[in-house]
Amino acid sequence: MYWMEINTDKMRMKQVSAGSTGYLWGINLNNKIAFADGSLVFNEVEPLPNEEVPKYVSAATDGTVMAISEKGAVFRHNPYTGGWITLVKAYLTRLEVGGNSDVYGIGTGDRIYRYIGESSFYEGNDGGVWQDLSVGEDGTVICLGMDNKLYRLWYQYDRLRYHVIEHPAGVLFKAISVASDHNILAVTQDDQILNYVGENIFRENPKKIKTWTVDADHQVHWLIKPGLEGEIVCIDHDEDGCGHLVVKDQQGLHRLFKAVENPEAEYEQPRRRLPKNLKGGL
Repeated sequence: MYWMEINTDKMRMKQVSAGSTGYLWGINLNNKIAFADGSLVFNEVEPLPNEEVPKYVSAATDGTVMAISEKGAVFRHNPYTGGWITLVKAYLTRLEVGGNSDVYGIGTGDRIYRYIGESSFYEGNDGGVWQDLSVGEDGTVICLGMDNKLYRLWYQYDRLRYHVIEHPAGVLFKAISVASDHNILAVTQDDQILNYVGENIFRENPKKIKTWTVDADHQVHWLIKPGLEGEIVCIDHDEDGCGHLVVKDQQGLHRLFKAVENPEAEYEQPRRRLPKNLKGGL
């Protein structure tokens, strides 16, 4: 896998969430919710009601999109009108949507809350305290504990249960993204990306970066860099392989990366897009 940088000032995002294949939601540096289709050109959408400032947006592969504001209110995107429906002021600090019926959040007391419909969130009462979570499209819920370890959550007799996932010795995590039960990406404290494939097995996820430039003769040159330079502040992917990273580099610039298996296919014959009178390289 390659992490290919999408290098444009129009895509300075501080948080992203992969929805259905080819669709990406996020919050830009102007604190506006934005949406991108397969062209990866972000456009701002309708603001949240009452001028609420968005804190987090989450999208699922079934098209469900929800957001929370800095004040903790929860909103659901209306795909027919393009606006937002206020669900509840649940005072959440984190929200994750795995699908229409799999919506979880972290709220008061760093507890897990589950959306049960009727504009209500139910406290899981699992006894744990959490700093992050991610929900897969199959309903898999993985949480990041205050000890920076990963835990699997499930329901048993209407109560949330959890157990720790065995980690490689000395490894602690800071961010997670769940596509499904055996497709989990986790970012370590030192910004390494590991792929959890089940059976307590973690594999290193390559962090090669591939970008392209074009010279004066319109010849394409692919550049491979050894890794991501900077702090990973957001990671999200889905079962179809749509994955994105937001990296804050050493200059404080937010850079967006897309996961690709074949970078050349992403920009097939890119010289066709260049003006015929272009002189010099990019």
